[in-house]
Amino acid sequence: MNDEKIMKNPLVSVLIPNYCHASYLNERIDSVLAQTYQNFEVIIMDDCSTDNSREVIEQYRNHPRVREIVYNEINSGSTFNQWDKGITMAGGELIWIAESDDSCRPELLERLVEQFEQTEDLAVAYVQSVLINTYGEVIKMPVEKGNPIIYDGRYFIRTHLLYGTCIINASMAIFSREKSLGIDRCFKQFKSVGDWMFWVLMAETGKVAEVREPLNYFRRHEGTVTSKCYLDGTSMINTKNIVDYILDRRIISKYRHRMVYVYFIRYIKSFQFENDDVYNKVLTVWTLLPINSIYYKWYPIECFYSRQKEKIYRFLRKTGLIF
Repeated sequence: MNDEKIMKNPLVSVLIPNYCHASYLNERIDSVLAQTYQNFEVIIMDDCSTDNSREVIEQYRNHPRVREIVYNEINSGSTFNQWDKGITMAGGELIWIAESDDSCRPELLERLVEQFEQTEDLAVAYVQSVLINTYGEVIKMPVEKGNPIIYDGRYFIRTHLLYGTCIINASMAIFSREKSLGIDRCFKQFKSVGDWMFWVLMAETGKVAEVREPLNYFRRHEGTVTSKCYLDGTSMINTKNIVDYILDRRIISKYRHRMVYVYFIRYIKSFQFENDDVYNKVLTVWTLLPINSIYYKWYPIECFYSRQKEKIYRFLRKTGLIF
């Protein structure tokens, strides 16, 4: 093991991008300050909130862990612009984007930083997320449990980032600042699923660690920008860009690419968009590339094969034959 590539007690820059989440800000910031791993700095960025977020944020102005507070005079128009701004401002070796309406267990940073202290060329480490509602009530607990798993980045894209992102919430992950500065900034152009694009780009730069402990609390709201972007077709059009990027990078074969297309075309045909015009627009975008009918015939067999392969993989992990 090359010790030069292993981090020792790295400084973590905690970015808290906020927009109109005053109701959750105290819980969010307090959960960050309560971390058992204490070598971190906090940068709070407010994107021109119209609620009383500033009043809440100012309560932490003189806290020794809060390095900087930034208020935008004009809304940036995208949370991903805020991400990029924070990454540039950060002084730490690692970055944690702690979304302003989420919360977490005190051990989250400690468990994730451990992975960077033990693993060469690590780009991203993430924990499991507990889904909670607006009132903090648990909606869903994660299923995966066990020892941490280290993935090759390209393998991780094929298995965890091809049909969506398993890193469902930025608050559940930390990543290398140095590696993040070197990736393409195309994720900033996405109104929706830009986080998925970001994790694909990051996974290309190194290994990914999965810490299989439910240490993050991801708050889900009704009527969010994400849900609206699915209804108006934006998310599905951006999804195609991500799938095509993965093919262009030769991470998947043309056969797999066509199968992913079939999966999403079937999904589009079953999804209830806000109107027929949106449906027709999205379907047209996805069918510009002609798909041979043989792929549709093979799709059910492919699904069966994939499920059986996953069952075998889970069994081997449970028995300890693989990790």
